Amino acid sequence: MKLELLPKLAQQQTLSPKLMVSMRMLPLTATELELQIERELEENPALELAPEAADATAAALRGDVLAGRLRLFQPFQDRTGGRRPDADDGDDYFAGVAAPAGGLAAHLEEQLRLLELAPGVRAAAEELIGNLDWRGYLVAPAEELRAQCPFYLREHFDTALDVVRTLDPAGVGAEDLLDCLLLQCRRWKERRPLSERILREHFGPLLHNRLPQIAEAAGATLAEVKEAVAHIRRCAVHPGAPFASESARTIAPDVVVEEGTHGYRVRVVDEGVPRLQLSEQCRELLAREDLAPEVTRYLRKKLESAQWLIQAIDGRRRTLQHIAETVLEFQQGFMAEGPGSLRPLNMRTVAEAVGVHISTVSRAIKGKHIDTPWGMFPLRSFFEGGVERGEGEPASKRSLKERIAAMIAREDKQEPLSDGDIAAKLRVQGFNISRRTVSKYRAGARIPPAPMRREFAA
Repeated sequence: MKLELLPKLAQQQTLSPKLMVSMRMLPLTATELELQIERELEENPALELAPEAADATAAALRGDVLAGRLRLFQPFQDRTGGRRPDADDGDDYFAGVAAPAGGLAAHLEEQLRLLELAPGVRAAAEELIGNLDWRGYLVAPAEELRAQCPFYLREHFDTALDVVRTLDPAGVGAEDLLDCLLLQCRRWKERRPLSERILREHFGPLLHNRLPQIAEAAGATLAEVKEAVAHIRRCAVHPGAPFASESARTIAPDVVVEEGTHGYRVRVVDEGVPRLQLSEQCRELLAREDLAPEVTRYLRKKLESAQWLIQAIDGRRRTLQHIAETVLEFQQGFMAEGPGSLRPLNMRTVAEAVGVHISTVSRAIKGKHIDTPWGMFPLRSFFEGGVERGEGEPASKRSLKERIAAMIAREDKQEPLSDGDIAAKLRVQGFNISRRTVSKYRAGARIPPAPMRREFAA
């Protein structure tokens, strides 16, 4: 075998360092950008806060010190995590609230500290709390956890499990959904034997909303079964969800739509983003003639990097501003009438209107939210396909979901509309849509199928 070195010509596209910095800044949300700037300020001596930003930072730090002192006199904090007291239990209600500090495990361990327990029981209970998932369920069956438990704690395992299951919120420590619901039923102030019996003996039919079948098998009237099931439905399916930091995070808008005297105005939220400038000290140092060559190269590289970062942050703001303005210009129906009037829109259309590449639009809207008079929405939700109509403009997915939800809200609950019925009604209205598409949109809106929506006359 003979080895040879041969010359070869080839075209290769590479990104300049400046462009790479710009691409790295573009997808960041306002919160992520603040954190990135903090890191850059620590790592690059050629970068510093502009005078007004430095003054604001100092004021904020003084405010943090004052807030810390005030917290010393507030030992008992509200544990609702910002949750509305009238909100139903379920994951969807916690998307815009802050999670209680420390999460579910810390909340349960704090309750343990208030109980008088034998050391072995306390240690076993702490072991169990460490084996709960975000829902509050055991990560494995109790028997399996007992087998994996340190041998000196096994004799305390059952007692510890009973203790954990008495903690707040009700339902923690369950092995599965049925166990979770039963634990909550047993904690009701007024015990309801029929509800517990339905869970223990008729859980399968309950999951399929077969109330007449349950009534016949349980020897109860349909009215009694409906009342018992209504109480079961008030239970939390995932009692630990309000304490899960990932499912309960505060969403801050990146773009705000404000109503002015001459219509709507789009504003990129950057109040929390520090203003940056090049370090005057570094520039003066670089102008000196007695510097060693390696110091000169280092300073020049850092100043160049700082300049690129400042330009990239400004470019991110301008690009996001132009894209948001263009999106709302295409979606004027949304601003006038709400989400039900969204038009189908793709990123290529916006990219051509703004004069950027389609990948730039994709990066710019990634993870971004826009606050409008109709509520806060992901920017990406304004880009969606549509369904052709016999006449007129095509309808967006969101508007179709709104129509489907409205039809279901008006339906006869004793004879709910099937997906085929809804598709037929939409076709009469001029929408070219199939039953399968209706089913997909209904499921996407978290609306149960017709058998699960059916209500039975007593």
